[in-house]
Amino acid sequence: MQCSSEPKAVNKAETCFHVIPQPFWKIVSLLLYIFDLGTDIYSAFQYFSNEDYWWGSLTATFAFLPMGFSSNFVIMYDIQTSKRSRREKWMLVLGTIVCTPIVPFGILVRDVVNSFSTHTSDDNVLTDDIANSRAKFVKLYEGLCESYPQAGLQIYIVFKILNEMNKVIMWWQYVTIAMSLITLSFALSNSVLFITAANRSKVTFFFFGLLGVASRIMVCCLYSLIHKALVIVPIGTAFVATSITWSIIRWRPFSMCGPLYKYPNHCTDIVDSVRIVMGWFLTCMFNSFTVSGLVITTSNLVFAVVGCFMDVPQAIAITTLIISTINWIINIILALVPCFEGIRKDFLVVLNGESEFY
Repeated sequence: MQCSSEPKAVNKAETCFHVIPQPFWKIVSLLLYIFDLGTDIYSAFQYFSNEDYWWGSLTATFAFLPMGFSSNFVIMYDIQTSKRSRREKWMLVLGTIVCTPIVPFGILVRDVVNSFSTHTSDDNVLTDDIANSRAKFVKLYEGLCESYPQAGLQIYIVFKILNEMNKVIMWWQYVTIAMSLITLSFALSNSVLFITAANRSKVTFFFFGLLGVASRIMVCCLYSLIHKALVIVPIGTAFVATSITWSIIRWRPFSMCGPLYKYPNHCTDIVDSVRIVMGWFLTCMFNSFTVSGLVITTSNLVFAVVGCFMDVPQAIAITTLIISTINWIINIILALVPCFEGIRKDFLVVLNGESEFY
């Protein structure tokens, strides 16, 4: 059955994004960053107060270490694309290392301030574009390196507490999980990877991407309750499915994908190398919108069904199964219903002849 138009709910979301001014979304992004980091710090403090030094150390590590990665990656990108002298580049790197805790915050604040400016000269517009690009990179890598592992860690801790049934789950643990997942999904759906996507697609990526990431993390945590090494099983299956799909799409006749080493320094450039790995990783953990994502979602659902027969609390297993089932049904609708073709195309970004996702 063919759909004659885009769904009404999707059109309303598109209209909503056009009506609300752009600075609002940048402020939301900044507030999410602050609250996400704040809840992580509070959780680490609570773990240390309760003498859970192992969980407190891991929570603090995932809260602060990614700051250095995202900051230095953005600065490294600037260095590679700028014409600064060698001395200026080294001073910039050293300054970033020393000021690591405030660099991401400063970049996001500057992006918010620039969104309220009314510059008209070409130089000022270019400066604002650079600041906006930096902010998008910071949000993307903070989401991947901080929010994603933090969400996985906190969900595992909650599952472990429920499995042992000798401790009480505190409210701040649920808040930390929710903030990490929301920040991650918001950062990905508004990142540079989807800069050309329609607003209705970004809304879809945010809500259903959040559901997809949550279901896949929960399945991994469910299996880790049996044995920590079993977490490799669902992750490995997703990567195998991704690699097979990638090979089929890339090497099929009349493929739109260019040769992997077509562009100069494509894989020797550290930025492009990270982008390739990121594309694989995000396809495994975020794609719930295309036919190739449906392969991963189906395998995730199978693992959730098997988890119901394992020696784990049934409440955890059933909750994981319900969320995975909902994610699978939504993936079928988005991947196969014709009226969602625009969303699928927006997810399958092609940049410089290279597919970021598949």
